[in-house]
Amino acid sequence: MFKKWKTWLFVLIGVIAVLLLSANFIVTHVVRNAVETELDKLKTKHDLSWGMHGLNVNIYGGNMNIDQLRIHQDSADIKAYQEGKENSPQLLKLTLDSLSLKGFNLYNILIRRKFQTTGFTITGLDLSMHQRTEKQKEEQQGDLVPHPVWDSIAFLGVQEIDLGTINIDRASFRILNDSTADTLQHYRGRSLAVNGLILEPEKSKKRLMKLNTSGLNLRMINQELEFDKANYSLSYDTLHFDKKSRLLRIHGLGLEPTTNTYDLASSYRLGKDVYKGKLSTLQAHGFRFDELLHRGLFIADSVEVDSALLQVYKDHKQPKDTLKQPQLPQQALVASALPIYIPLLKVKHGELTYREFINTDRDFLRIQINDIGLTATQLRSPYFNNRSTDPLEIEISGVFQQIADFDIWLEFPYKEYEGFKFRGEIGAFDYTRLNPVFEPLTKVRFTQGKGRGIDFNSYCNGQTCEGRMAMRYDEIKLKILENDGNGNKWFNTFIANILIRQNNPVGNNLKTVPMRFDIKPWSGTINQLTGSLLGGMKETIKP
Repeated sequence: MFKKWKTWLFVLIGVIAVLLLSANFIVTHVVRNAVETELDKLKTKHDLSWGMHGLNVNIYGGNMNIDQLRIHQDSADIKAYQEGKENSPQLLKLTLDSLSLKGFNLYNILIRRKFQTTGFTITGLDLSMHQRTEKQKEEQQGDLVPHPVWDSIAFLGVQEIDLGTINIDRASFRILNDSTADTLQHYRGRSLAVNGLILEPEKSKKRLMKLNTSGLNLRMINQELEFDKANYSLSYDTLHFDKKSRLLRIHGLGLEPTTNTYDLASSYRLGKDVYKGKLSTLQAHGFRFDELLHRGLFIADSVEVDSALLQVYKDHKQPKDTLKQPQLPQQALVASALPIYIPLLKVKHGELTYREFINTDRDFLRIQINDIGLTATQLRSPYFNNRSTDPLEIEISGVFQQIADFDIWLEFPYKEYEGFKFRGEIGAFDYTRLNPVFEPLTKVRFTQGKGRGIDFNSYCNGQTCEGRMAMRYDEIKLKILENDGNGNKWFNTFIANILIRQNNPVGNNLKTVPMRFDIKPWSGTINQLTGSLLGGMKETIKP
């Protein structure tokens, strides 16, 4: 009797072992068929071709891997898109080296109908899209249409999905010109990790699930986005967003030309600048993630920037652009494709270098501003005009040419679209150290002089800037230069030093002068500001 019982026990163990060993094969087969069925549906519906190197499932470890998945558009759909029969960007190619799920539980899936994993990882993702270059502007500022995003979704046999930590390593996204195959935009990222995305039951609709992002935590490392048409790339070292605290933090944010700076500047007309910038840290407090996701709006209570470096280049040899005037800050905000609302922006430890050059070895003009502090209020697009009627106001302080402290207030009214006001003060400085700025613009060199401060105010209306200046100084002397900036017009210099007002005030008589600048078609904000100041300085030292 014992021997029979022992025999049946071995048989039972053997059957269980066979079932356990075959269960993984059966599940792998079922999952493979399900994936292939869904891909075949895509192929039939969207004219796609696909291929997959391998799919493995380990039900005991709760792991699944898909290797070498390839999906690409067939030629018929591409042709229809190029002929204008399809409007939205079209998939050209999707490839990924591997996709893996870890830590899922069959009991939860089959009995509790909950799909939960500890991790979802995609490696080597490469996505390419077609897009036309001729775009029709369907939305106007002030009449914004929310971005279409799905509100709920259904998966057969599942009531809740939690993917745990989503990791994407080595991702690349391209948008291509449909006719020339040139790259219009290219996004590259080394690493992305997302936590807190859960699809949970929709209470008002049976069998549907809704995305819950209340616990969202996003971290991205070494990301880069290139805009071929704009000749620039945007990159950052790390990005971290925590939805519970509504804090968006970016480190190492940079803007770079995609080609050589001098070559790019020489391809522009004078009036269009080339920019290079780097921010050590940017923090957006009160960042509204749902507004960006669902409506395409960038809203934050405040933004803080630390250690900002901006370099501006202009080729002085280029002909002036008389057709397109550089935008004022409020004009740029109105024209921005991304509706934005930031009530308060603060920048500390900033640095600005402005260069107009003749060739790579010789500067025509160089302006250096260090230790910049900036506070701006009411950065907004027209869509947010119902929130405030206040103008854009900016206060900037810093050290000019490493010789003079300054403080400037600027006001850019949104209603008076083409105008702005400014006022400010500049501290004491040595006039001879102002020559790198003054000489190229005026052909005048200061040989001595001590400045004791400048006060000024002005209003620019799109045609002229008009205001007043009071400049205090002692014992100014100057030299009139030849047109090449080298020789000395000695007779003109002799007469000028006799006639000019060498001191201000003289006794108790402080000379204040009108400050006027005629705005040129290529004059931007900085040019209007500096042109007004130089005009006021020249007017002050006149006899």
